[in-house]
Amino acid sequence: MREKTSRALLLALTLAAIANATQAASDLWLHVTVDENDGAKVTVNLPLALAEKALPILPLHEGMRWRHHHGRLGRALEDIRELWSEVRDSPDMTFVTVEDDGEKVKVWKEKNFVYVEVRDDAGDEKVDVRVPLAVVDALLAGDEIDFTAAIQALAKDGGGDLVSVQDRDNRVRVWIDETPESR
Repeated sequence: MREKTSRALLLALTLAAIANATQAASDLWLHVTVDENDGAKVTVNLPLALAEKALPILPLHEGMRWRHHHGRLGRALEDIRELWSEVRDSPDMTFVTVEDDGEKVKVWKEKNFVYVEVRDDAGDEKVDVRVPLAVVDALLAGDEIDFTAAIQALAKDGGGDLVSVQDRDNRVRVWIDETPESR
């Protein structure tokens, strides 16, 4: 379970780079809550401005630097940009729906967001992800994956839930709002 918590926190820091908000980053907060059935609880309340300043010095950021001119990784980045361009420029639509073995996965674009939804037939597992288009545009605009630009785009576009994961025993929520304490 502790490994899940670590992964959730890593995901939260990454998502800080790919979320969105309407005011200046200094007025917004990234919140993460992780509740596990064994009683462990993690709460993170991070000023978005701090995430913007701290991200370039984190080891995670260094590991995610894909430069345009670095062989296979550079080609992969170009492929991602081409794919993203097609997604961004497409009309609002459902891209993928997979129903298999009691689970349904749906990926769609609506207005200025891409959504991912995962459900199981028993109703025990639920995943919701909301990614603003402008944030991915900023992330992919330069010669490398640019998390700092993504956070800056995040500060321009609105708040709300970004990720929610819930199963029978655990719950993870990542969101952005104007309050310093998670609710």
